[in-house]
Amino acid sequence: MKKTLCILLAVLLITALFSGCGEPEPLHVLVDLDYYVLMNYVGTYAEDAVAPFLEWVADLGGPSDIVLEVLPKDGVERDTALTRLRTEIMAGGGPDVFIMACDAGDSYDSAEPLFPIPEKAMEVGMFLTLDEYIENAQYMEWDKLTPAIMNAGKNEYGQQILPLTYTVPVSYFMKSEVSHSVSAKTDWEDMLSDESRTLAAAASWIHLTENEPELYRLPPWEGHHLEYILGDLADYKEEELLFTEEELLRRCEEIFGVHEQYLCGALDASPVCFQDCLSTKFTNEWDTARFNGISKTADLTMVPLYSDDGGVTANILYYAAVNANTKRPEDAFFLLDVLMDRNSQQYSDIYGWCLTRNFGIPTHEDLLQEEYPTRHEGAGYLSESNYAQLCEIRDSITNVRFQGGLDLVLDSMFEEIYYAEMEPEAKDVKEIVSQAYRKMEIMLRE
Repeated sequence: MKKTLCILLAVLLITALFSGCGEPEPLHVLVDLDYYVLMNYVGTYAEDAVAPFLEWVADLGGPSDIVLEVLPKDGVERDTALTRLRTEIMAGGGPDVFIMACDAGDSYDSAEPLFPIPEKAMEVGMFLTLDEYIENAQYMEWDKLTPAIMNAGKNEYGQQILPLTYTVPVSYFMKSEVSHSVSAKTDWEDMLSDESRTLAAAASWIHLTENEPELYRLPPWEGHHLEYILGDLADYKEEELLFTEEELLRRCEEIFGVHEQYLCGALDASPVCFQDCLSTKFTNEWDTARFNGISKTADLTMVPLYSDDGGVTANILYYAAVNANTKRPEDAFFLLDVLMDRNSQQYSDIYGWCLTRNFGIPTHEDLLQEEYPTRHEGAGYLSESNYAQLCEIRDSITNVRFQGGLDLVLDSMFEEIYYAEMEPEAKDVKEIVSQAYRKMEIMLRE
């Protein structure tokens, strides 16, 4: 592998030396997005969703000489493309603009993303600092983008990543049956110790994946949501985990403890609720039977999954950034400026079919109201009461992280634990947790 990288690097450097001073290179845009299951029979999302957006950019006076590259879905083609792109970036080149799924997209079967941990990519200077360009933006309304989410793309040097969508696990109760004020002071321990058992019911997620209709069902271990409970997972500058191995083991035991309460009926007295991550699909693509008979028009009480630190952890699902190597920073930012515009987040195919098609909500805070419905298979918005609940959740976000990277290790770890709990002769849970902890430490130092 090292030999291949060296050869590719040499070729790129020679090419750069002997290239003339002719026409400027076109703007190279790399996208790696999830196009849901429709990509299997409708066509590529580049043709159906991203290309029209790029045409819109050109119509607004932005760059029209754009070369769009779509990362292959998986296999050798993807591995080859990732090697080439990383070599180009190391040589001072690479795409000008990145529009990326944090974990390469839900339908990509754990394919490796170009930047496995975006926070680390920021720390090593992969992306252009955008503060100067944001100050002169023509389309985005920076003060209307959820501050806690946007700050996750910022480090000591400035804003380097623009988060596009995010999500939070939420339990939805009928407002007539449950009253709850979302608070940044409420934490995971409060959920476990709640005498009414309502918060305990909102802490139990494993059973949801076990009981889901097959169309929606995920493997049961994916209901652990450890990455939301643990909050900040790491200090990426110091390359240190922010929780101990003992804390990780204890949280796993507590998650299974709540699940045991569910299985033995201790939570049966809790009011009916449905659970899922924040998504635009709750505004229109509403399967009442799936959501325990709760109507779309009902006034709801939303109870987020609280973190160890208090408040709510949000996971960023998609982001955009400009390559620090770009020779066309103004053109590259123009594209992102339009991408963050409210009209783009509200109407464009790139949001409707890719960024919010499966789950997640956009960052512009005007959206999801009746005045500003999102385009998700029709106009989608929340009732005034439910929108107010969403605002409470946004205001209680205390931790924000990019999905993928370390939490993929947590997924794998919890899968092992899930089966170990059912098979007495399986590996010891403490050993599973210890191995996962060591693996995450190594990832931070790579």
